[in-house]
Amino acid sequence: MTVEPAGSSVAGPRARGTTPLAEPGGEEFTATGYGPADKRAFGGQFVAQALRAAAATVTPEARPTSVHVQFLRAGTAGPVDYRVERTYDGRTAMTRRVSSRQGGRINTVATVSFATELPGPVHPRVGDPIPDPTQLPVAAPPGPAPGVPLHDFDLRYREDGEGEGFVREFHWRTVQPLSGDPILHYAVAAYLTDLYLLDTALRVHDHTVTDRHFRYGTTDSAIWFHTPLRADEWNLLRSSSPVAGAGRGLVTATLFGADGRPAATLVQEGLVAARE
Repeated sequence: MTVEPAGSSVAGPRARGTTPLAEPGGEEFTATGYGPADKRAFGGQFVAQALRAAAATVTPEARPTSVHVQFLRAGTAGPVDYRVERTYDGRTAMTRRVSSRQGGRINTVATVSFATELPGPVHPRVGDPIPDPTQLPVAAPPGPAPGVPLHDFDLRYREDGEGEGFVREFHWRTVQPLSGDPILHYAVAAYLTDLYLLDTALRVHDHTVTDRHFRYGTTDSAIWFHTPLRADEWNLLRSSSPVAGAGRGLVTATLFGADGRPAATLVQEGLVAARE
């Protein structure tokens, strides 16, 4: 079973692995990456593709509530095989375990949870509109990104504070409008919010991934989705790092939608060990 192109570079599999998967309900899928064959694949690719594969095996009314990915081995931009295990199917909640492999070797293991919408308390009902990002200059990511089609995105950054008070604000949206498929927007958000998120932990110490003083890589990533979002409208990812030690760093972040309400909460842990 393969991922078929959606006809748009924004929604296509080579852009971010979020194109609709063939034959929903199946358990094995193949997707492709983006970038030079001799470079590592972008980690967000595995998050988005795992979410997309899992979503193809649940009922249409179910929405993703969380994605938890463990990065076991770096991948390449070549084809990736995904296997979805139907861990649990309840009346209102579903869980899938998704493993990715290249050349028969495992890369990632993900747990993806879904639920149907139920009535209950809601807060905040109103959010403060996010600051107008068009007043900020168009910017490149904090480091090289050969595995990301940057031409498909409008990226703006603002940084504030020093040391443990450092906060990065990352405004983003797709350049082209996307279809109304909700899973596509969740998957694009999962893809792009991984872009140098762990770098926030190094910035606390006035370093970046480009310094090459550290071994750097995400080991564990978790996203909890709270509300639907639009990836083709402005979104704001606000991140900080509460702790680092023993060669590991932790970053927490909140993703705000265009209406200013929290759309997702993210936690990422990774290797930030000094080179010997």
